[in-house]
Amino acid sequence: MKYKKKIIILVVSLVTLLAAQLAINTIPNQLPNTSRAIIFIASVIGAIIFVNFEHVKHLPRNAFVIILFLGIGISIIKPIQFGLDEETHLTWAIRLADGQLFARETMVQPDWNTVERYDSLRKPNAVHTKNGFSREFLNEKHEPSTYSGKITGVNNIGEIPNALGWAVGRLVSSRIFVSYYLGRIFNVLAYALMAFLALKLGKKISRSDLPFCCISYKFVDYRRFPV
Repeated sequence: MKYKKKIIILVVSLVTLLAAQLAINTIPNQLPNTSRAIIFIASVIGAIIFVNFEHVKHLPRNAFVIILFLGIGISIIKPIQFGLDEETHLTWAIRLADGQLFARETMVQPDWNTVERYDSLRKPNAVHTKNGFSREFLNEKHEPSTYSGKITGVNNIGEIPNALGWAVGRLVSSRIFVSYYLGRIFNVLAYALMAFLALKLGKKISRSDLPFCCISYKFVDYRRFPV
């Protein structure tokens, strides 16, 4: 019975995914983009395999698994900088990854400039927004940032997870795309952990709490990119 339930949920999820992608034609790189379809199908299957529906005590773990798998899938398939405030989040993340807790009068971030060349929202007619994953972006390399002048403010510490992912990416690779996608994935991991702890430490939880923990993440992300 347990496996039958998972198969039903899997079929419903994949049909919903297909319908959503076919219905949304304002976002680049939807179906029939094969690579993105494979990534998201794999993330849905992974989430369903590791979710346990048998008892309410598994709710914290289920929330963590669902957010982690689906969030990582979305992090990878979401077009570069496809969001109204992505450019601001990126510059804060790079500052923090560079060890800059405070904002300075003068700032030069070559990596930020590189990523912005592949902005899928502000440059909708660019070739890379039509062809899916950009080979050119995958080959871009890190360049050091410079900061100088008086302190003008405090950088957004809410971007610490993103900054950690960016910094780890720089440690393991010279390619910008590694830092870029790890920054997104670290954001997902941070939210998954917060949802897990909220449900784990909460005195009263029920199955109805699970959709709200997961949907809140989806809602925040879908305001920018409704996959």
